[in-house]
Amino acid sequence: MREFPPIREEAVDHAIREAHQAFQSWRGTSVDERAALVGRAAQLMRERIEHLARLATLEMGKIIRHSRVEIDLSARILQYYADKAPVLLADEPLDFKDGSAVIASDPLGVILGVQPWNFPVYQTVRFAAPNLVLGNTVLLKPASNTPQSALPARR
Repeated sequence: MREFPPIREEAVDHAIREAHQAFQSWRGTSVDERAALVGRAAQLMRERIEHLARLATLEMGKIIRHSRVEIDLSARILQYYADKAPVLLADEPLDFKDGSAVIASDPLGVILGVQPWNFPVYQTVRFAAPNLVLGNTVLLKPASNTPQSALPARR
């Protein structure tokens, strides 16, 4: 088990500034490109399932087969959003008697995720995947007892 020092306020400010700066270009990246990168994350997760499962087991004491299931589910969630992003994010026209409107999915900016300890990978992925394909950037605050499970999510 590793130890991590508490994050300093300056480091938090720096992370927020970096995430905002990344958002400036990420939001302009095409949905197809964002989806491809999320799909690549799914592939990497599947390739590293054993390593990621062992981290979750180390930190939580979870049975290894349960950790493998969590990683597999997380990879499938990433792949779902990679595959469905163009459809999920397509403009939805609305027709009215006297006009029309469009429901559009636009990114908001930097999204903060404060994650619980019990499913450290799944909880992160289910929050991050849709936000990333939408064009938001994500800052993650993992639970204090599962910090290593969040490390592979860094950049």
